[in-house]
Amino acid sequence: MLGPARAEIKRMYVADQFRGRGFARAMLTWLEDTARAGGVRTLVLETGAPQPEAIALYASSGYLPVEPFGYYACAELSVYLGKPL
Repeated sequence: MLGPARAEIKRMYVADQFRGRGFARAMLTWLEDTARAGGVRTLVLETGAPQPEAIALYASSGYLPVEPFGYYACAELSVYLGKPL
């Protein structure tokens, strides 16, 4: 599923006291720009259904549902998203 043209975002997190200030979106943009510069054409990620704020961030940034992958591929509460760069 992953390879030289496809990369995964893992464990992106903003501490409670810094949430709501745009840090997550800035971090996501930086990750996308860095991946693109490194030749990545698609980013994928896994998050949890109980994290609606994260899902909303990714959706508003152009991430769409993708096929489950990795360790949590069978987990009921996992949400899999991807974005072409």
